[in-house]
Amino acid sequence: MKLPDLEEFSDFVTEGPTGRHNADVNGKAVAIECFLDLSFKVRLEPVIRWSSHKGDVNVYQGALENKEFYTKQFKKVKSMDEDYDFSKLNLLIDRIIEVCVS
Repeated sequence: MKLPDLEEFSDFVTEGPTGRHNADVNGKAVAIECFLDLSFKVRLEPVIRWSSHKGDVNVYQGALENKEFYTKQFKKVKSMDEDYDFSKLNLLIDRIIEVCVS
């Protein structure tokens, strides 16, 4: 299943062999962790790190830096009232259900 494209992922900070740039990471480096609230009690700027190169299609594989930190922040949320933004997770869950039903 392809994860949903989001506007927020169309202009995302990335870092790789050519330096630091904003890029559209939809369909390229978006993982489930990207659907967490990346601004919840965080001072870090979320960044996708381009790492391994896939020569057959001439693209780099990317991953969210510090994804373990964002996951731990999510696990600390005790209730829906803690200013945590669940909107991207809700979209993701809706998409998973849609794919399973079809």
